[in-house]
Amino acid sequence: GPGMMWERCHDLVLEQGSDVCLSHSVQRVLHAGGLAHAIEAAGPDGTLLIEASHVISSMPLPQLVHSMDPPAPEEILQAADGLGFRDFLTVALVVPREDGFEDNWVYIHAPDVRVGRVQNFGQWSPHLVKDGRTCLGLEYFVTEGDDLWSASDDDLVALGTEEMARLGLLKPDRVEAGYVVRMPKAYPMYDAHYQANVELLRGWLAENVRNVHPVGRNGMHRYNNQDHSMLTAMLTVENILGYGDHDVWQVNVEDDYHEEVR
Repeated sequence: GPGMMWERCHDLVLEQGSDVCLSHSVQRVLHAGGLAHAIEAAGPDGTLLIEASHVISSMPLPQLVHSMDPPAPEEILQAADGLGFRDFLTVALVVPREDGFEDNWVYIHAPDVRVGRVQNFGQWSPHLVKDGRTCLGLEYFVTEGDDLWSASDDDLVALGTEEMARLGLLKPDRVEAGYVVRMPKAYPMYDAHYQANVELLRGWLAENVRNVHPVGRNGMHRYNNQDHSMLTAMLTVENILGYGDHDVWQVNVEDDYHEEVR
């Protein structure tokens, strides 16, 4: 699936002599005098303290704010807590290539199923699947802890297989294997107060930790597509290296939906 691209990026980073600390989560961003100077991250072998001249953050914006040490003022923490998210899971069904469909994805509007969209990963690139096979990714929009999120992988694979059959998109006996991937905080929620909360957090970060750079969908609490999210990181790096003076918050500022219809 598409995650293979990031596995390849990981390999390229290592080949160029840099480090990637997997299975680590940021616990604290240490700052003083208007700048962050270190990151504390917890991992399977203990805690790492990493000195930092700049911090590029794609973690959820509320999590970034809550990790500040010294902590942010209560007003800022409340604004962070006011930002919500919608969660997501994918049921991936491995099927013979001929059982896929020509589109890279189809949206599902049938009221009697819970799947919202189905991707055919093999239609994005033949390099994402094995010869003679494709993978259909059934997307479910959920809330962490609800009945779908909490269901077993086997039950979710069975549900996905049954729903695909009900939609007439796949015969159940064509499914060779099934997997489930859960992704918390996949969609930043837009409510009546999110813009004011984001602006408050942006202002506090810019004044108190000038070298912390939020990027991406979760980092900026913005419903960016993957290309927009990648661009915010690329432009941020250009800013840090002195190659540009970009306002990354102006990337994808239009409110239109992001998928063109041709």
